[in-house]
Amino acid sequence: IVIQKNGELYDVLDGQQRLTTLYLLLCYLDDRRREDGYSAPLFEISYASRPESQQFLAADGFREASDGRNIDFAYMSSAYQTIKEWFEPADPTDNSHQGAKGKLIPRLLDESGNGANVRFVYYEVGADEHPIQVFLRLNKGKIPLTDGELVKALLLQTDKYAALNEKDGVRVADEVKSRLDLIAAEWHKIETRLHESEFWGFLGVKLPGASHIDLLLRALAKSLLDTPTAVWDNRRNSRPAFTVLHNYIEQCLAKGNGKESESKARFRLEIVEQLWERVVMLFEILEVWWNDYEIYHHIGYLHFVASENREERIFKWLQSFEKEGIVKFKQQLLGDISDYISKYIEDPASLVYKNAEGKEVNRDAIHSLLLLHNVHRTMQNPEKMRFPFHLFRKQKWELEHIYPQHPEIPEKWEERKEWLKNVSENVEKGIIAFPEELKSTIKELLNQTESN
Repeated sequence: IVIQKNGELYDVLDGQQRLTTLYLLLCYLDDRRREDGYSAPLFEISYASRPESQQFLAADGFREASDGRNIDFAYMSSAYQTIKEWFEPADPTDNSHQGAKGKLIPRLLDESGNGANVRFVYYEVGADEHPIQVFLRLNKGKIPLTDGELVKALLLQTDKYAALNEKDGVRVADEVKSRLDLIAAEWHKIETRLHESEFWGFLGVKLPGASHIDLLLRALAKSLLDTPTAVWDNRRNSRPAFTVLHNYIEQCLAKGNGKESESKARFRLEIVEQLWERVVMLFEILEVWWNDYEIYHHIGYLHFVASENREERIFKWLQSFEKEGIVKFKQQLLGDISDYISKYIEDPASLVYKNAEGKEVNRDAIHSLLLLHNVHRTMQNPEKMRFPFHLFRKQKWELEHIYPQHPEIPEKWEERKEWLKNVSENVEKGIIAFPEELKSTIKELLNQTESN
């Protein structure tokens, strides 16, 4: 752990979760440790930005299951429950941890140094060092938080409304908490929906982190900028959405510098709720796309064949949908498909699988056209089946399925003759490309069959 002296207390700069977990473990072992003679009171933990968490620990609230409305309470209760289940397995015949309490307590609390003992690597920084800089230096190189995780923390910071709590008491505190809890619940609902494979599959977007709601947060952030390219092209900025939204909130608050702390806190809550309403609105547009049979298939197709800049394309489509409405948006999608396909069908005869030298050509074009055919065949199904883009992405389709290189040759001579005629006609039409000597051989064989 890393600490810094602060009067009679210590500020924990790194290791808060370790200390909290140890505290929960010692609370579970409380009766046994007292029986074994370790009667000294436990250390106390307070959380500068979350005083209610300190009260929750002091009141042993973690011993009961949390309702999930407070994320701190939920994690503390879950950790305590995990500790309890380890010592008290559900299977009464499981004796694997029998006697563990008696062995563990001295390892945690014995200060004599005679036996095995658990110790923290302890580091105290000087009073003149800046705690935030120390924390950042210590955590450099660790797994970074995603845009979504940072924005969630930004929007749901309860400590930003302390002025309301101090002036109006519990009533206002509960009101703020319920409004932020609503955002947290909607956040979870949206993230869960976006993680459904079929829903996410038709969007076809790949994001840097595991949080899919980042797609909406990044779209929201871009909509707040006149020129989003500068922020997004900065490779040093791995969290552009958080950067934009944080700066936006601060700029809005700066305009109201003359407000009292209470009014400023209310103003911040209004800004947060307005931003969140935009996120919900963007998500509802995605739901409209999903529920519209035509839009679903055309977006799914375009994202599969035109795989570059999918996120940017969604951002532009969201803007277009809001501005133009659903009818013009559908026309736009058809136009996008037409533009994409037209570059491949200027000369239909050129769409051959192999050229005269036997080399594969037009692979992407043929794939795109065959997929479009399959998608529209699916759309014509009276049962309104959906083309499974999420499954199609997982498969590696080869044109060998369409143009077999080892076809089954008919056994009967009459059937072989008919097969040769079909091949010859396709060669003449340019559908199949054969070397000239092979064309001549086919003609000779057909002439022989005619003379016979």
